[in-house]
Amino acid sequence: MQNSSIKNDGSWIFISHSSKDIEKIRLIRNEFEKWGQNPLAFHLKCLNTDTVENEQFLFDLIRKEIEARNWFVYCESESAQNSKYVQLEREYVEKIGKVQIWRLDLSKKIDEIMLEIRTICTRLQVFLSFSEKDRDFVHDLVIELKNNDFSVWNDRNISFDTHFESEIINAVEIISKSGFFLGLITENSLDSKHFWLELEAAKKNNAEIIILIFGEVISLADNRFENILQIGKTAKGLAYRGLYSIPCIPMKKDMYLISDIVLSAIVRLRRTRESSLNDLGSETLNIENILQEKLNYRKKYHSEKPMLVGNGGALLDYCEYYEFPCCNKRVVTGDGEPSQYRFDGCKE
Repeated sequence: MQNSSIKNDGSWIFISHSSKDIEKIRLIRNEFEKWGQNPLAFHLKCLNTDTVENEQFLFDLIRKEIEARNWFVYCESESAQNSKYVQLEREYVEKIGKVQIWRLDLSKKIDEIMLEIRTICTRLQVFLSFSEKDRDFVHDLVIELKNNDFSVWNDRNISFDTHFESEIINAVEIISKSGFFLGLITENSLDSKHFWLELEAAKKNNAEIIILIFGEVISLADNRFENILQIGKTAKGLAYRGLYSIPCIPMKKDMYLISDIVLSAIVRLRRTRESSLNDLGSETLNIENILQEKLNYRKKYHSEKPMLVGNGGALLDYCEYYEFPCCNKRVVTGDGEPSQYRFDGCKE
């Protein structure tokens, strides 16, 4: 069963399938539930498609259920390929850009399918690394991550005894093989021994790593910043695909923005793994700029647009270095030109 350290309220997963495969689908649904998930497999006898109105009503219902979920499982079979509704579901999922789409080949042996389901369930796990002093705002973030159907591993639920470090390293190793590592950098976590221990364990295990830096707490010249950049040299993620600068710790009402950036970062990291570097340019969205403007509570800005002054090369994902002529402030981005309306602007 599930790792007892995973705080999982169940991820909501849409299972797309043909009704002709319903017996095997029931086994698949049960296996997802066994792992604490909330799968939805439509098989509604009360609804028919004998009229255009009924057909539209059914698909409207299916569409709303898809929109309410971030995770989508397509059960491949000959019947599914010939099903009008399954193909409509797939087209709609791809159209609205769901975060993760998995495929289960129903022609495989049931034991193999069950193993794949277990893998899917572990992909939803996140190891959240932070300072105990930041627990209040982290609590709000955990709520939003769970709302986006992540299973959050919280290392603060075990005692700080002589076994603490070994338990932490073991937990990071487990999640590195399946889920991802989310590190929150604040003034507090920079001074936290456990944060750096956890980050090193994630790097050692080639985890998919996302780092969020809140405010101007670390500069490019800081030796610790170089240590953070080493995530760009692991076998999986590339540095600036997973490194984001957040203007400040958001108010509770805006914490959903941080959860959304995590969702987008997962998409980019996994596309990085599946694509060549040359293909990634068209895949990126300037998420940081959106955050800079929405969370710029201090309303600071730069009076001049930034100038591109160099890039970090292949090992650092060809990240770009920009400089603002108005104050010579230099920033790094892997996600396009930085916004003029930044929290580190030189004008009020």
